[in-house]
Formats: sequence, C-alpha cells, structure tokens
Amino acid sequence: MRAGRVTHCCCPVLLAVAFPPAFFQAADKLSPGSNLAGQAFFITNQQPVPFWGFTGDMLQGLGYGRPRIKLPYLLILFVAMLFEYVIRPLLAPIKQLSTDFTVFRVQIVTRQRAFSCEKAKKLLGYVPAVSLDDAIKRTVKHFEHLRNPDAALGKGKAA
Repeated sequence: MRAGRVTHCCCPVLLAVAFPPAFFQAADKLSPGSNLAGQAFFITNQQPVPFWGFTGDMLQGLGYGRPRIKLPYLLILFVAMLFEYVIRPLLAPIKQLSTDFTVFRVQIVTRQRAFSCEKAKKLLGYVPAVSLDDAIKRTVKHFEHLRNPDAALGKGKAA
C-alpha cells in the first residue's frame, strides 16, 4: 500500500554498495585541513524516479509484489495521528506500544524532493559511474538475505 501524493527523489539512499567510487574520489579532497572538509555532498546518479516506483523496483527485485493499492494521503495521516496522539497515550499505562507508523514517517514518504549532486561534481570532480538500474541490481544483491522465501516457489504475493 502507499499513501497519497507521488514523490520524486533522485536516488534515495542506495547504499555505499552502489557508489564506492564516489567515496574514494571524495577521500582525497575531504581530508583534514582541506577547505572542503566538513561540507555535505549528495551523491546520486541524477536519474529522478518516483519514490513509490523506486520502492516497487526494490520490492520486486527481492521477490515481493509492487505496491498497487493507493490510499488517500489525508486518510493515512488521520489514522497515524489517531494512533500516535490518542491510542498510544491512552494505552500507555497498560502497555507500551512501539511502531514505525508515525505522522512523521507518513509525511516523509509523501513529500516531493530531489537531490542534486552538482556540488559534488563541481568541487569533488564526481562523475556518476553507475546507472539507477545497475545500482538497484547491486543493492538487491547486497540484501539477498531479505529475499522473499516464497518467491522461489512462485508463491510471492503483491502488496
């Protein structure tokens, strides 16, 4: 399932698995005493993709179904607020509930954002060496231990 608005991001964190050359390029120029030391850089491959499209690619690569049910943003936000600000506090004296389903998380996955690596290109000489498709394949391979065990048997179900 997914909530509301379509978001875009230019390569949401694809781990160091996909971008090791960027770290080696940066190491020389970010050493202590450098005028670049301490600065933040986004390392992307500059291929914007919808957040849920990217998430679907990752899930599909791991043998899970792509999200296919779209729920209204305000409904999901209301349910998250109800749970976080009413239900959890009411149940707190009896039972402590822990969850990743929070108002903040709902807002994060429904925001439109894009990251630019122009600063890294200009100051570090960074050149994207991996396409988004290759990065996804490498990342999925790295997380092979999270693969859907039913996918090999043809029992994988779509969300």
